[in-house]
Amino acid sequence: MIRKKTLITLSSGLLGATLAACASAEPRAGMPFENLDANSDGVVSLEEFVDKAPSGRRDPEDIFRRVDADGDGHVSQQELDAMPKRRQGRR
Repeated sequence: MIRKKTLITLSSGLLGATLAACASAEPRAGMPFENLDANSDGVVSLEEFVDKAPSGRRDPEDIFRRVDADGDGHVSQQELDAMPKRRQGRR
C-alpha cells in the first residue's frame, strides 16, 4: 500500500513539474501555437519562430523550414500539429 501511495505521489509531482515547465516562457517542442504566434494573425512567421527559439539548440531557421511543409514562409497550426507525424515517418 505504501508503494502505491509513493507511486501516486511521484506521478503527481512529475505531472506538476511538467505543467510548470510548459507554462514557462522558454519555448520548447510542443509549445502552444498561441505562444509562437506573437501577433495573433493565425500563422507563425520565421521572425516569430526565431524570437521564441531557445538559445544553444539546433538552428531555428532549419527547424522552421522543416515545419513549413508547404513552403509558404509561414507555419500554420496544422503544419505544427503534423510535425511529430512527419518525424515518425522518417524513422
